[in-house]
Amino acid sequence: AYVKMLAATDFKSSDAVYGSANMLQGMKCEIEALNLTESEHTWEKLMNALDNISVALEELGAVDPDNILVGKRETEPTLNLLCTKLQEIRRSIGACVTSDRGRLHTAALRCVQSMSQVISGEFVIREMDQMQYLAKLASRPKRHVHERAIESMVVVCSNSKDPSSFPAVIAACKQYPKSVSARCAAAECAKSFLEHYNYKKSDMEAFIGAAIQDDAAKVREKTKEIATLYVEVSDADTVERVRSKIPSRFQKTIFGPAATTVQAAPRARLRARSARGRVGVKGVARG
Repeated sequence: AYVKMLAATDFKSSDAVYGSANMLQGMKCEIEALNLTESEHTWEKLMNALDNISVALEELGAVDPDNILVGKRETEPTLNLLCTKLQEIRRSIGACVTSDRGRLHTAALRCVQSMSQVISGEFVIREMDQMQYLAKLASRPKRHVHERAIESMVVVCSNSKDPSSFPAVIAACKQYPKSVSARCAAAECAKSFLEHYNYKKSDMEAFIGAAIQDDAAKVREKTKEIATLYVEVSDADTVERVRSKIPSRFQKTIFGPAATTVQAAPRARLRARSARGRVGVKGVARG
């Protein structure tokens, strides 16, 4: 019934905003269900509650494609009620995100994505504090699990318009330094922020400089893509600054053959001289 009411609503009216803000207030059963502790007997109730919240949010987004509601958040106290209700259950949603049950964490990921698309990515990152849970899921060893988490993280990042969200996401991924998939998640998120021009140069350059030296080849490869794209959209001064932070062995891949450093030639001569010396010694031994 609420969805039908939304479909016939003009979101430019204050009454409509009030109705949407009460969306979750009227969903007492779902909120009560999300206060349950996950167990063999409760996980389906949690999953259904998350699905119902996702459907409501998606329907709200369908009838408000221009995000008029989000634009009114600062001036409409009633709209804040919607966000407040979600914040009340943020830990419960996070616990479902990191669940070992695939159907439950899939429902939670859908809910998180819906929040980012309808409200905003920065709301999910900073106010709902969901990135710590998504990063934890992304650190799991099973490929299909961490790929789901990374996909959700990218969706959230692509819906963020706050540059301060970028370092918050990277910090969440750094909580799992031994996980290659978590570090790959950080790279994918960085690429999303870069593609949407939603970052501070200092943050992006710091990430590139550190990640390009990662122990995992997969992370280095993703970082090379980010660095190449960053160089393409940057001015000459920025390119030189990035070059100074990247080890010389990676510069040819990112900047091209002409990007060899001044020290490259002396090092090449030294290697050639060393090779000749080894050949000479062998020749004397044979003689």
